[in-house]
Amino acid sequence: MFRLGEEASFAPWGALSYSWAPQGHPPAVPTSGRRQAYKVFGLLDSFSGHCFSKAHTGRFHSDSSAAFFLDVLTHTTPHLCVIHDGARSHTSKAMAPFFTTQAARVTRGHLPAYSPDFHPIESLWKKVKKLATHLKYFPECTLVQAEGEKTWLHFAQTPQEVMTLMTRYGDSLGALAAYWHTELFLKSYKIR
Repeated sequence: MFRLGEEASFAPWGALSYSWAPQGHPPAVPTSGRRQAYKVFGLLDSFSGHCFSKAHTGRFHSDSSAAFFLDVLTHTTPHLCVIHDGARSHTSKAMAPFFTTQAARVTRGHLPAYSPDFHPIESLWKKVKKLATHLKYFPECTLVQAEGEKTWLHFAQTPQEVMTLMTRYGDSLGALAAYWHTELFLKSYKIR
């Protein structure tokens, strides 16, 4: 089972999506002036469309990343092949002992540096942000969190919709999956 992991932040002032306005009068969205954000760890099953998420306060770091993976492991039984980018929260030296102790359940792989286009979860983040925050103003960060969690729940309950979002990644995802399933990968991580 392949899981594609990533973190995202949702700002309380949302973002301007596509909009129309008379020339010289750009649309404006009020802001609270606070630099808080709703932060989320996410993991996407690339073959079924099922996704896991967990809200996080503060900065992303190794301890919070390990806690998220442990939470996912309590809800799954098959061996996980986790593929993620090079963010420090899951590639730091502090994460090495975690992946060593969880080697029987988790195998990790890394995407090439600076390659967000190869990361199918990016299309899910984009859609979640569009539905949850675009063109909206939230005076409190808790309201952003409520809207984000409602949107995540929608996608968690509709894996087919998630798979539809990933169709533009079909060819590259198929090539990526073929690579990770090769005998070389299985031998190098001693998975049988």
